[in-house]
Amino acid sequence: LTSTDAQKAGDWGSNALVSSSSTTGQATASSPSLSVKNIVIFLFVGLAGSIVLFAAWDILSRRVRSATDVERLLDIPVLAHLAAGDSGEAAASAVAALTKRSNIESLVVCGASNRDEAPTVVERISSIDGLSVAGPVVLAQDDKAALRLQEGQAVLVVLREGASSGRQIENALSQIKIAGTPVLGAIFVSKK
Repeated sequence: LTSTDAQKAGDWGSNALVSSSSTTGQATASSPSLSVKNIVIFLFVGLAGSIVLFAAWDILSRRVRSATDVERLLDIPVLAHLAAGDSGEAAASAVAALTKRSNIESLVVCGASNRDEAPTVVERISSIDGLSVAGPVVLAQDDKAALRLQEGQAVLVVLREGASSGRQIENALSQIKIAGTPVLGAIFVSKK
């Protein structure tokens, strides 16, 4: 490398990339160093890139985050919203009123994944008089889910905030369609 090449390298912020040997006139390689300007540019580009990737992931993610997401993704009404530590009385009364009005005597409770807290909902609504509650059925893991959904007159879907992926929700919908059992509604369980 000539001294002009070393000058050009210095202009681009890599001053220590090459250094000229005074006796031989040839350039020798040395340890690279970055200028503060280049470090700031790299940090800014990295931060901007990570923000864009996170925003794209958040937009494309189909995890359930609210009761309106349940209604939008599954196209079924949300009967009750359970919060962490909630006694479930509101959910039980909503399910009781709807099953009595619809003359439903048996109900299957299902969740899209094993983290959807369907067992908790089964415990909370099993005390309803005149209603036989079966489940919980985990649709993402149960090979015979469609057959188990046919055991009841209606299906109650339980979804927990952030617990089920888009693929698990699609699988749940297809299992419910295969079963042909009418869907009573959904119960949304929030983390808070």
